[in-house]
Amino acid sequence: MIVRFIAPVGGHRFCDRFAAGLRAIGHAAEVFPDTAPPPPATDGGLLVIDAASLAAIAPPPGTTAALVHHVPHSLAPRVAAVKLLVATGEAMAERLADEFIIPPARIRVVAPGLPDLPRSPGSGGPGCHVLSIGPLTRRKGPDLLLRALARLFDLDWRLTIVGDHRDADFAAEVHALAGTLGIDRQVTFIPALDEAALDALWATADLFALASRWEGYPATVAEALRRGVPVALTAEGDAARFVPTEGGVLCAPEDTDGLSKAMRRLIFDPDLRHRFADHAWEAGGRLPDLPSAARTLLQALEAPA
Repeated sequence: MIVRFIAPVGGHRFCDRFAAGLRAIGHAAEVFPDTAPPPPATDGGLLVIDAASLAAIAPPPGTTAALVHHVPHSLAPRVAAVKLLVATGEAMAERLADEFIIPPARIRVVAPGLPDLPRSPGSGGPGCHVLSIGPLTRRKGPDLLLRALARLFDLDWRLTIVGDHRDADFAAEVHALAGTLGIDRQVTFIPALDEAALDALWATADLFALASRWEGYPATVAEALRRGVPVALTAEGDAARFVPTEGGVLCAPEDTDGLSKAMRRLIFDPDLRHRFADHAWEAGGRLPDLPSAARTLLQALEAPA
């Protein structure tokens, strides 16, 4: 089987990992940027477009499915034009059915797989290194995370936020907020890192935090568990389905007070943090790997819609 993916430039991790899983189980797979999509296939291959690319291009003729991890309402017509929708989690599938009025028969759920990843040893320092990964957008809630951490002025922590500044105005607001809250010396913003540098940063993480206002399948949270890093989150969605009670803390969206109190416990008590890390590591090992996710994707693509 040949599967071709179309993905946004610089935002194609889901497609890359599905393609890697397909190759691992003996299938041909390739990822094309939406700026140069492949010509119509004549070899019977399948064509999958990342729904985020629908902001740039219409579904090409012969598109088999759209891979949906997050999509704004403005793209609803283009998403609805694709016969089969592969949601990366139950939360996104529910949103497609409830808000986009897509018949459930046209929706499949396939959780992305994870590669084998080393366990993160942590910073090893007296303080706590908090890592957050995600674009500086309102949905990802970096402003909420800063407000939650600013309340912990009596604790020793530092925060690294890795994420592109696609929303330049909001990103500027977030940078300014760190100064207003008086925590700018404890916060580092990194717009982008290559895989090797990101792996090195993960190795120093003691806690992963994300204050999203909404999440479907939070891939970075799954990766944190896979690396044995405990998590602190404010979001609804699939995280509640796979984050263990003693591997992370989940608060309601925009509950900065609850997130702050939850992080206080983990930042203040290294022993508690280490116990949470053990549970996170165990839970991460139960998440799907690349080959199993690829098999599930093939089953979804080959099933009639």
